[in-house]
Amino acid sequence: MQINSKSGAADKIAFTKIAKLGGADSTAGRYIHVKVESGTKVTAYATTGKNGTERTLNIATGSLDNVVASFSSSSTSSISSGMVECEHSTDVYFYSAGSGIDFYGVKVEKSGTSDTETPEDETTTTPAETGVTLNDQVNNTTQQNSAVNQLRVELANGNINYYNTADVARVFADKELGTVTVSMANGESDIYYATVSNLSFAKAVEEEQGGSLSGTLAITEAKGWYESAYVKFTPVSGATAYNVYVKGGQYSTYTKIDNELVRNYGTFGRADAVGLKAGNYSMKVVAVRDGVETATYGEATGQPTCLRW
Repeated sequence: MQINSKSGAADKIAFTKIAKLGGADSTAGRYIHVKVESGTKVTAYATTGKNGTERTLNIATGSLDNVVASFSSSSTSSISSGMVECEHSTDVYFYSAGSGIDFYGVKVEKSGTSDTETPEDETTTTPAETGVTLNDQVNNTTQQNSAVNQLRVELANGNINYYNTADVARVFADKELGTVTVSMANGESDIYYATVSNLSFAKAVEEEQGGSLSGTLAITEAKGWYESAYVKFTPVSGATAYNVYVKGGQYSTYTKIDNELVRNYGTFGRADAVGLKAGNYSMKVVAVRDGVETATYGEATGQPTCLRW
C-alpha cells in the first residue's frame, strides 16, 4: 500500500491524496480500517487503479470476512462511492476485491442525515489523516546480526526491525505523509505509516587484532533487598558497555534500567535495580559493542528476590 498525491472531488468534498490498495497478497495486510459509533452512516470514495478496467472495493463490518457492500469503478477520473449504515458500534474495513484501487477517503455521519444537510458531527477523513488506520506493509526484515552492517528501524512501540544494508537499495522518509519506505534490492518495499521513531545504522563488529571477540557473559551473583535488587556479572572482551533489564513486579516485560546503575569494575560488573515492589524478579545483562547490543557475547539472566518492609 502506498500514499500518493492525487486530487479529486465527490459529494462537495475535495481530496488531495489517495491510498493505493493492491489486490495481491492476504487481505489482512492490505485494508483500511475505521471504528464507528452506533447509528452511523459510512461512505467510502474510490476509483479503479487502471483507467478502463472495472475494479471493486469491498466494505466489511465487524470482521474482514463480513462483506456487507461493494461498489465498482472503471474510470480513474470519476470518483465512485459506496455506503453502509451501522446500527451498532463496529469496525469497518475497506479493501480491494482483487485488483488495484485508488482509495480517496471516508465520510462518517449520523444516519438519517440528508444530502442537503450539513451535520455538525460529520467527519471526513483521507488516508493520510487521523481516523484511518493504515497497516504497515513489512515483509523483508531479518534478525539482528552484528557480523554485518544493518539498518535499524526503531518503532514507536519500542520494537526494532533490522535490514541487512547489502539487501537495501533505498530508504525514503516522507515527512509530509509520515511514511518511511525501505526499498529492497530485490524490487520489493516495506512501508511504515507514522510508526517509525528513529532510523539508524549499525556497523558490523570487526574482529580484534590477534583473534576474534571472546568471553562468556555470566551472572555470578543475583540478590534482592528491600525495594532493590542487583546482579554481578563477568565482563567480556570487546564489549564497550552493558544494557541491563529487569522483569517482574511492576514490570510485565523486560525493562531497561538507567545506564548510571550499571558499573564495570574491570574484573566484574554490577547493576542495581531500585524502587521495586516485593516479589521475584529476573535481571538480564546484554553486552553492547559500539552502541549496539550483540549476540556475539550472548546474554545472562539472574533471579533476585526483593523482600517486603
